[in-house]
Amino acid sequence: MRGGQLPVPICVYSHSDFFDVLEIEMYYLSKLFKGTSQKIYVFTNVPYNKPTDLKYQEVLYDEKVLYTRRILHCIEKVTEPIFILTHENDILIEYDKDLIQKIIDKMGENKIDSVQLTHMSENPGDEIPVTDDLSLYNKKRYIFTFSVQPRIWMKESAIKVFSTPAPKNYIGAENGNVQKYIKNNQKTYVVHSKTPMNSTEFLVTNAYVTFHAVRSGHFMSYQENNDLHPTIKKEHEYAYNTWMLASARPKRAKNRAMEFPLEPA
Repeated sequence: MRGGQLPVPICVYSHSDFFDVLEIEMYYLSKLFKGTSQKIYVFTNVPYNKPTDLKYQEVLYDEKVLYTRRILHCIEKVTEPIFILTHENDILIEYDKDLIQKIIDKMGENKIDSVQLTHMSENPGDEIPVTDDLSLYNKKRYIFTFSVQPRIWMKESAIKVFSTPAPKNYIGAENGNVQKYIKNNQKTYVVHSKTPMNSTEFLVTNAYVTFHAVRSGHFMSYQENNDLHPTIKKEHEYAYNTWMLASARPKRAKNRAMEFPLEPA
């Protein structure tokens, strides 16, 4: 972790029977934040039962209720007014606290409800500079105004969004009512960097560096993707050989980087 300001909490949503994904996330969170003031919340359907040196606050939810209701139940337990919400699937390997704070400052200045932390390239014409390298783009013209990728949320805004009825699973929440609510009622932006990093599923910035571990229920392999950023490839290779190969979860043979397009005119 880089930076010296008071950190915004990171909330990790998990759903697991044997924690094969969360164990990887917890390893890297411990590597980044052990002995720091970083606050971590873990939202999970059953208590995490593997040893870790990381201090975190666990919030249990009922897996029988809708996905949005699970999230709502958990974020209502968060005591801070702003937080990062991520899924265990997006393994955090580098974190720049100062850059995250600069993004949060821009959110306050511009009354932004949320900011997605995976990079987008296309400029929709509404740009807010953060640093010489990093900007925020208005996401209203993208097809997916909302996605389940890592995102900074104003708590009050998140409560309103996740109070919106949606299908039971998290992928369903990327469609229908949640999209409509944000598009009609909130200001949402996405990060853009002049020097993005190629990760396993999405392009990322140095503010919040992740690799996507699972797609469609399968672990993703680094082996056939030669375009990964060297730091990401090194950590993904380590995670793959240390945890993923030993898991009963099926493996994917190939990765791809993906970005969502702009909304058609």
